[in-house]
Amino acid sequence: MCLRAVGMMTLTILGVGLAPNVAVLLILRAAQGAFSGYINNANALISVTAPAERRGQWLSRLVTGSISGTLMGPLLGSVLANTVGYRGTFMVTSGLMALVFVMTWWGVQETVMPVSRAELLPLRPVLQQLGGNFVIALLTSLLVVQATTNAVTPLLSLLVGDLAPQASTQTIVWMTGVVAAAPGIATSLMANRVGRILDRLGANRCLLIFLTLAIVDLLLTSMVHQVAQLVVLRLLLGVADAALLPALQVMTVEHVPHAAFGRVFSLNQSAQACGNVVGPGLAVLVANWWGYQPIFLVTAGLQLMALGLWLIYFRH
Repeated sequence: MCLRAVGMMTLTILGVGLAPNVAVLLILRAAQGAFSGYINNANALISVTAPAERRGQWLSRLVTGSISGTLMGPLLGSVLANTVGYRGTFMVTSGLMALVFVMTWWGVQETVMPVSRAELLPLRPVLQQLGGNFVIALLTSLLVVQATTNAVTPLLSLLVGDLAPQASTQTIVWMTGVVAAAPGIATSLMANRVGRILDRLGANRCLLIFLTLAIVDLLLTSMVHQVAQLVVLRLLLGVADAALLPALQVMTVEHVPHAAFGRVFSLNQSAQACGNVVGPGLAVLVANWWGYQPIFLVTAGLQLMALGLWLIYFRH
């Protein structure tokens, strides 16, 4: 499935670079989204192959790779756009995807036990076995974590300008870049250590601890008066993210039957994709009604809801 995802993305991204009009561009972008899923399938692959005692560390490292790509992508895209043009950027990206295909095909080993369609368990009984409390808590948490991370991103320059009204335009652009990169930098630097904590304390405790940390961090962020304060608190949010995403994947591995792994991980991916949509959309609505900093109060409320769902699940 990793090869399927990256192979199709190689072709669709190449097609985007060759698109003759906007209609074809939209169709190819939709196809790219429909056939994507490399990271999610990589999560599933590591979850079932990594030793149980080190699963948290390996999943945290995978998060580091994903976040590093998120940080480097826009920078690489801007450099390529200025050197080889917009179409050339997609050509280079397609080439990088082809390289990932070759590396995965050559370097990743997996023992597969094929299951026929007749033997494949239906998903609904599996979800009923897991229980509604677990499924709702898991998918809601993935959506909330993703929404919180991305909510303020489209409005960061406006928020920074609001906190530093005397700064020049060039300074605001520079500070916005620092604020935007802070969570990813913290996740990359702390992922290995947080992974060890996850293996030592277990996913249950880490979920409660780091959801609480995220809630407190977001409440404090809603009261910042300086850009430096915002950077520090965004760094702390990145530390929480470094623990929450692997902890949620570990919870999936520990509870989901092996026969339903792929389908449940696909639900996880859908929840995260919804978070990418809900977060920025909700942030724009809140900013229009109440201003920029109340966005963090709303996202803190979302995190509190996720924490409450896990407390209900653990209690029962």
